[in-house]
Amino acid sequence: MQFTTLTLAIAGIFTAAVQAAPTVLATELRTPPEGSGFVKVADGLWFRNETDTSHYSMKPADPKGDTTPLPKYLSNCRDDFYYENRVTHGSPWVKDCWVMYNNIQGDGLWWGEIGHRKIATYGTCAYGIEADNKGGIIQIGNDDVRLTIKKSIEQFAFAFPGEEEKISALGKLACETYVIDWYIYNNY
Repeated sequence: MQFTTLTLAIAGIFTAAVQAAPTVLATELRTPPEGSGFVKVADGLWFRNETDTSHYSMKPADPKGDTTPLPKYLSNCRDDFYYENRVTHGSPWVKDCWVMYNNIQGDGLWWGEIGHRKIATYGTCAYGIEADNKGGIIQIGNDDVRLTIKKSIEQFAFAFPGEEEKISALGKLACETYVIDWYIYNNY
């Protein structure tokens, strides 16, 4: 009798907790706010050029591959969170990743749904982001993307015997209240 009473009490508490839990609808936070200026560029991924220059600062060109001094988009991501070398024989060519790096110009902001999102490619090189936050969106600035590419190449580029330099890396960026996983990987 005590076991049955205890079981019913626990079941009642569990049912009450489930009923009281907030519900997030699958359709919530699936697109950027209306009028925000974001343009859909792929399933679950939007991009916006920033036009408010009050939060920009100029950064110099990088002699190792950055050929254009661009205004810096000041996002909420910290660049020093985590980097990991993943270079193998199948990794993308560094030269392709530098072209991709230079193609990411201007002061844009990427907005995406939860899950893996490929946001840039060139030749063998691809750059993707992923997050598993509770808010349903991820945001990363162009400069965050460029900085992770540049730091990865500087730290991990490797030439196997008889080959040109290759790069593959992954890492984490702390952005506001969530963490973004980023990847530099082979596009093929």
